[in-house]
Amino acid sequence: MKFAIKSIVAAAAFVAVGAASAAPVTIAAGTGVFHGLSATGAGSLAFSVDLLGALDVGKVVVSGYGAATATVVKDVDGYYVEASASAPISSLTIDDATGTVLSALTSGGATQTSPVLAKVSTPVSYGDNVGTA
Repeated sequence: MKFAIKSIVAAAAFVAVGAASAAPVTIAAGTGVFHGLSATGAGSLAFSVDLLGALDVGKVVVSGYGAATATVVKDVDGYYVEASASAPISSLTIDDATGTVLSALTSGGATQTSPVLAKVSTPVSYGDNVGTA
């Protein structure tokens, strides 16, 4: 089973002067300009402690996708302590009136790959392991 998160939602700080129209404007990072300001930076994603536990149960391997860099830390027993990814922002969509960042698109993310596991990723027959009295 393979899941690819192709975009990381970014928390981006962006200061801009409001304009007359309230239309969303999408600008390319590095080359696009919004009210004289250009957009640069990276988006990041950090997995919660609960998700790390689920990744351990499913024996999921986390790696970077595209231009992203993944940071994966496991303890001496091989269990996740931390998993995160950071990728360059490729564009921002901004509210033209308020300057608020509505969305961010990155050029990478995190790939999660898990092996086929008996009774986890395959159907379970409830007759298995049932004893008789």
